[in-house]
Amino acid sequence: MTLAVEGNAVRSLAVWRLIDNICEGRRFHFDDLVTDVQARSRGAGARLLAALEERAVRAGSTVVALDSGTQRVGAHKFYFGAGYVIPSFSFRKTIT
Repeated sequence: MTLAVEGNAVRSLAVWRLIDNICEGRRFHFDDLVTDVQARSRGAGARLLAALEERAVRAGSTVVALDSGTQRVGAHKFYFGAGYVIPSFSFRKTIT
């Protein structure tokens, strides 16, 4: 977990992990990346994203990736603005 803190307040945080696979090599994957509603559009998320990308490079990763729900249109705008692309679809089926 990595935090972006302003004073005593957490403004943004990310939970991440490294995944090694044949296709990409070492992937730095965000499981969660959230920013306090009051801190959005003030740079907290962008600063955190930049710090995480630096951490990914230090960890030997050439890929930074995340999943984002289809309803998260505002988040998608943020990721597109940061240079992220949608390289594939993620399929899921709930089974019981």
